[in-house]
Amino acid sequence: RLKMFKVKKIIAAVATVATLAATNVGLSAYSGDFSNATYLGNCKLTFYCPCSSCSDSWGKQTATGTTAKQGRTIAVDPDVIPYGSTVYIEGWGYYVAEDCGGGVNGNHIDIYRDSHAVCRKLGVQNAKVYIVEEEWTH
Repeated sequence: RLKMFKVKKIIAAVATVATLAATNVGLSAYSGDFSNATYLGNCKLTFYCPCSSCSDSWGKQTATGTTAKQGRTIAVDPDVIPYGSTVYIEGWGYYVAEDCGGGVNGNHIDIYRDSHAVCRKLGVQNAKVYIVEEEWTH
């Protein structure tokens, strides 16, 4: 019974995140309870695409077996942000921790984009980051 409750809670949270991401509404505009969100601090943001320069020979294939998607996929250090976690990046929105990278360590997040030119233009940035929902594996 507890497992079913947790699964329903996760499904509801994912639906909320999807709605917020689709409407580009920020965390501060959401009236839900984020008291359980984990604030990671001001994190380094970089950007990657499926080209061989950014992704070696992996292309759109992520470390978790999903296909990387702009607006959803981020690469993280799984020791800091568990795979499957929903992450809110201030100024960018909601993403799912689906990938990792050799240069992604600690409080560094690599945001997937479809275009290499866009990745280069965006460069290196910093933003406040929150783990909204950690992957539930029990």
